[in-house]
Amino acid sequence: MRTITSIIECALTFGTELGAKTCRTLMRARCLDAVLGCLIGSFSAVAFGASAAEPFPCSNCFVGELKLSKNPSDPSGKTKILDEDLYFIEPDNTAWKAGKGDVTDGASIPKLFQPIIGGPWEEDYLPAAVMHDHYTKRLVRTWWTTDRMFHQAMIVKKVPSIKAAVMYYAVYAFGPHWAELEDGTPCGPNCTFISPITTGPVTLGALTYQRADYDLSHAPELKEVEQQVANAEAKGTPMTLSDLESLAAARHNDNPFLRIKEKK
Repeated sequence: MRTITSIIECALTFGTELGAKTCRTLMRARCLDAVLGCLIGSFSAVAFGASAAEPFPCSNCFVGELKLSKNPSDPSGKTKILDEDLYFIEPDNTAWKAGKGDVTDGASIPKLFQPIIGGPWEEDYLPAAVMHDHYTKRLVRTWWTTDRMFHQAMIVKKVPSIKAAVMYYAVYAFGPHWAELEDGTPCGPNCTFISPITTGPVTLGALTYQRADYDLSHAPELKEVEQQVANAEAKGTPMTLSDLESLAAARHNDNPFLRIKEKK
């Protein structure tokens, strides 16, 4: 009853169907942590190849090595296949996994991003990109926590701070957004993912899923953001992720996903 009441209160706060769906997503995400706590003893040894009580060996780090091979189903050569499991562990020990057999195109880097990042196989950027690619196609965590993970993973791989900030803004403002979560599979302590799939990104109803919009028309905006980030760093007051999120919400106040996230 308390959960139902919380959903109703949240929906009234936002006043939209999307607001209600977002609240359900948040509560499912919170419940998932509790469920994983119960299940981890049974699954972690199988999923991670360790004893049930053994945590990941580090925090704020990648576990495993990114190894890619050709995708025989893609004669264009634009996509590759992960040869091994790859994990990213955040500072709070939340874990993310891109699984062996995942198909990736170098983080789906469109032409819009290439002036910022370079080619799609840049070594410092690629591990974070592969992880982000997995979780934007398998919607087991919220879109904003997925984007924040992407930024933290770039920082761990020593992507320059200005580049990482602009890329964060780009995926936050123009990347996919979703309001409902899929059921995940435990993959270790505080870790959930979905096994490799052969189909493209999930497409839900208009109110629950918003496709990425990486049109080149956004290039001038990214250039302006890059300058703002650089100016702030030069002054010794670097922009935070919350600053970038507020900037995106202000510039795109017609986007209901950004409006609702800003109200959180």
